[in-house]
Amino acid sequence: MKKTFTLLVATLMLAGCLFTPDKMRVQPENRQNSKTALVVLVPKGPHVQYLAQRVQDSSQVPASLPGFDGEKLVTDFMAKRLKGKGFELIAVTNDKARFAAAYDNDWSFPRPERIRDEAMAWGAEQGAGIVVVVYWQAHKDFVYGSIHNLYGYGVVNRWQDQPAAYAAIQIEALELDIKSRIGNAESYRSNPLPPELWQESFNTATGPVAIPAAAAPALRDAITKTLLDTVQNAAQEAGLSH
Repeated sequence: MKKTFTLLVATLMLAGCLFTPDKMRVQPENRQNSKTALVVLVPKGPHVQYLAQRVQDSSQVPASLPGFDGEKLVTDFMAKRLKGKGFELIAVTNDKARFAAAYDNDWSFPRPERIRDEAMAWGAEQGAGIVVVVYWQAHKDFVYGSIHNLYGYGVVNRWQDQPAAYAAIQIEALELDIKSRIGNAESYRSNPLPPELWQESFNTATGPVAIPAAAAPALRDAITKTLLDTVQNAAQEAGLSH
């Protein structure tokens, strides 16, 4: 029985079906194949989440924040981090339609295994040896410890509590020569916000929510800092950034 199990594990590893451990760091020898393509699946706009006393009364909707583009922020930031680590960035895409299989809907966890082949095929089209994919993540409430999930990035508030900017990000690196994952990490960050930045209009199940002009600058700064700090931490843990 033990021999059969060992044989099965070896077969799965050769087939590329086992991706362990969950956290992996890109090693210096991987960077020798440094031509890199970047896929960013982070949405342009933040979410606003209200965690009510009863789960059925909670809400999670997209928000319209003037002058803010999270997709571009993350793309530019990751490009800088990769170059600083010695990767030669040769292509970037935000083509969410091509990689739509990564998510079931706006409330799902990412499913990287569904798009690895497509991501590597796109990278091969660009002449890359490594493909880096940045996902928005869903995670059990890491701000208040409630039973809710938090999605992507944005602003959250819990019933009778203090609002916060939050972000949940996953980054994965794939090497085309060996058709395997060589780096992977997740990061979750939050920063408290002044209570007055939370608007009554955010307590809604109908989106997108328009963020008032008076609150926009402070929220834009807080969301930007939290998002990029989270991306940097995930990139560092995956061996993709100093």
